[in-house]
Amino acid sequence: MHFLSLCRKQPIWTLGIGFFLFYILNTWNLPITDPVESNYALTAMEMLNRGQWLSPFIYGQPWFDKPILTYWVLMLSFKCFGFSDWAARLPFSITAVGSILLMYYSAIRITANKKLAVILAIMTGTSLEFWYISHAILTDGLLFFFSLGIFTFAYLAFQNHDKTAISKAYVCAALAVLTKGPVGIVLPGIILIVFLLIRKNKSTRDWKLLFDPRSMAYFLIIALPWYASMYTTYGQAFIDGFLGLHNYIRATIPEHPNQNWWFLYLIEWPLSTLPWTGLTIYELIHGKRSDWQRYLLTWGLLVYGFYTLMATKYITYTFIGIIPFLFLSAQGLVTLQKRLKSNHQIHSGLWCSLPVILLIGLVAGALWWVPQETDHILLLLGSLISLALAVFAWTRKNPMTLFASISASAICFFLTLTFALTPIISASSGQALWQATPNKNRAILYYFEDYRTSLSYYSGQPMYELSTEPETFTNVWDKGKNIMPFSTLNRPLNQLKVGQYVVIYVDAKHAKAFKASAIYDKMKALTTINEVTIYIPKISPQTKKDASLKG
Repeated sequence: MHFLSLCRKQPIWTLGIGFFLFYILNTWNLPITDPVESNYALTAMEMLNRGQWLSPFIYGQPWFDKPILTYWVLMLSFKCFGFSDWAARLPFSITAVGSILLMYYSAIRITANKKLAVILAIMTGTSLEFWYISHAILTDGLLFFFSLGIFTFAYLAFQNHDKTAISKAYVCAALAVLTKGPVGIVLPGIILIVFLLIRKNKSTRDWKLLFDPRSMAYFLIIALPWYASMYTTYGQAFIDGFLGLHNYIRATIPEHPNQNWWFLYLIEWPLSTLPWTGLTIYELIHGKRSDWQRYLLTWGLLVYGFYTLMATKYITYTFIGIIPFLFLSAQGLVTLQKRLKSNHQIHSGLWCSLPVILLIGLVAGALWWVPQETDHILLLLGSLISLALAVFAWTRKNPMTLFASISASAICFFLTLTFALTPIISASSGQALWQATPNKNRAILYYFEDYRTSLSYYSGQPMYELSTEPETFTNVWDKGKNIMPFSTLNRPLNQLKVGQYVVIYVDAKHAKAFKASAIYDKMKALTTINEVTIYIPKISPQTKKDASLKG
């Protein structure tokens, strides 16, 4: 209870500093992973090295995958702290803290309940998907922050007929569009239109607010210049690449057809807000029906429905959909406390303890069976402590004590994962491969029948995808995304003939094909790391030179 009391007295500083330390811990030991994080990190590094602040660049080419804002924050971090894993993750830890504080602010402004605001902020910071995104180098953390601004200021505008609030919502929408693209305003716009259509107390003033000319002008002033500059510079190539491939085609043609499961988000939603999902359900059953609850459900259900209809599906797409469900969870705890005071016989532990036990069981159980890639002793110890706290919470009749215990349990478990997952994260990165690569200054890098962008990031030099066959594209995604340097066997074979130092990385799944290739007899295995074997020339360039001199 002391922690909750402290939060109520100085919530901003306590929550901000506490969660910043929570999220930044051990990030210096979490290398950049493939296939997604490395694209952002390498692009930002290449832009900074080129002095290019307008257009994203990767592999020496313009890259139209995402707008500019995420790259800018990465570039600023690299500019201030140098190229490091810690510097790459720092902006996203800061963004996560900003989102927690904005959740607190939103609850204060909308509900005028400081206690609920503290509960909401802590629930946000200790929910599963939020914890994951806060450590990841992705656009979704920034999008969450700006979408939360739209969510908050739009509702305040409708409640108070406040033009200033709707202008703030449009400013947030402009920044969301600079983070993720048109979806930053299209999806919130659909949500707000639907809400006004189903709102109990309808008013024409709300529609005038939503389409306020001054606010729309603010949006254009902020969002339009970068898009106009990109079109001026690249013309139709930008339209085809950004709006065409990475927006329209992404929505209509699945990027990964074998993962296009229609039920994905039905499974993801209850997992994303663990350990607080039970309280969401409790609030939906026992909470007060109101315009505010209608707004929350409209936002949450439309986010999940919108992305279910999209052809390409990623679990991070619906991240902004947890905003209303976290609000419902916080309100659920307050509702639970009120019902207990009214002598309702409710076992509060059912709604709080079971989800955290489920969380620990699912995650720890899955990681336990990952061979040699997890610190099992640390995982076991952290899981047992977290379970003990959850069981203790089960015995508490006071919902606030139960909440504090569950929060402590979640924090303990997530801290455990931060360290226990390090080997798994390292296995998804090319950092260790580059560290084990000899003759770094003169090595010419190839990856056989595959590609690891993180190797290009850590080496700071181009790497080629090496194939036995000429480059072919079987679908629009292969052509649009595979823009990395490519080579057939002739190039490295010729380089070996003139004594250049060729290094080839071969994944275990391609080992058989590599051994059957024309270059295999000229290479020797140096070491194997995370099922990737590093091959170097069988006859070193220096040995070959000496033999030539003797001849």
